[in-house]
Amino acid sequence: MAHPVDAWLKQYMTPLLKTSGFRKQGRNYLREMPDGSMQYFIVQKLNYPVLPSVEFRIELVSAPKILLELFKQESYTSRRGLWEWKLDCPCDFQERFHHYDWVFDASDAAMAATLGARMEEKLKMVCIPLLDRLAEPVFFEEELRRPVWQLPGKTHPAALGLIIRQQRQSDEAYPLLRQAQLENPVLEIWPRIWTHLESLDGSSPSAAAVPVPAETDDEEEFEFSFTGSLVICKTAKSLDEVEALTSRDEGLEGTSLLPGGWQLGQYYGEDIEREIADVLVDLVAETGSPALSGFVWDSECVLVSAYSEQTGLWRACLDHEAGTQMLQEECDEDINDMYLPADQAAERALKWAQEAGLTPIAQDLHDVFHADKGEGQANKLFYDLTFALGIQTRQ
Repeated sequence: MAHPVDAWLKQYMTPLLKTSGFRKQGRNYLREMPDGSMQYFIVQKLNYPVLPSVEFRIELVSAPKILLELFKQESYTSRRGLWEWKLDCPCDFQERFHHYDWVFDASDAAMAATLGARMEEKLKMVCIPLLDRLAEPVFFEEELRRPVWQLPGKTHPAALGLIIRQQRQSDEAYPLLRQAQLENPVLEIWPRIWTHLESLDGSSPSAAAVPVPAETDDEEEFEFSFTGSLVICKTAKSLDEVEALTSRDEGLEGTSLLPGGWQLGQYYGEDIEREIADVLVDLVAETGSPALSGFVWDSECVLVSAYSEQTGLWRACLDHEAGTQMLQEECDEDINDMYLPADQAAERALKWAQEAGLTPIAQDLHDVFHADKGEGQANKLFYDLTFALGIQTRQ
């Protein structure tokens, strides 16, 4: 069953944008410019797993060939469950867009129709003309002279992200970058950022400005908070061609090809998890191999679901204590009513792996279902689980 937002996009956005040269990619729209640059309309899903309805926010990325993502910027959820993102458009046009215009409950038909009409009008009168103007060389060059770095107003470990504009970096950028590195020196991305800047500028005056601490085995790798599904299945097709997944969520954010024909797909939000039992059953029927999903909940715990024809469907939780607390506080549900105890989960996981033709490690399975995330994030527990199952998700 299609999500209400997909129906809304199909009715109110897709036809008009297609006539303006945009093509749909997942829930986003992009247009290729003659000089090879790209323009985007980005549809970001609310990253919160327990609200009764799902909200979407639509943003305008309005600078062609300026933005190059070196390190993927991930936002975070506030306690109200709303995205905290800044609308990214030229300063001259900042007042033309109100960031909250596009937050709505897509399952409310009347509201969706009202905002759909508003969206059509705004696309015709403001957004598309603005993007057309930005495609003009004179205006584009003017925009290139604006400050080249966008940093969050407040440092937040889950919100920090650097967007690099694809142009020669000016000296104005380096003080900001040095300050960001001073505030977050343990981030592993700094060497890659400086290397990239050197490739743009020929040299980087700040590459050695702030020493990067050497990583030790005792230090936890910095990671961003994440809510979404990590799906593993064995298929020769690309995951964006697997109907069991694309029919539920077109927002495939990334894939990894794993040894033995396995693939890992990352999906933001709760679309996959909402229908996880049906998703896995359909996925096994389509691929002919067992399938597994881990719903990472704000990087606090992982809700594991797996299915195979002989073992059937089973569900478990990684970091049981954190999952117990979150389900109780957010959903008023008892974890024991939905997820297997650790010992039983390890037994079912062992059978699942054997049915999948893998070579599982029984003790490691026992350990990961009894483990907590410690000072790190629950994402790591999922990869510990897949490794224990016999799927090589580690380098």
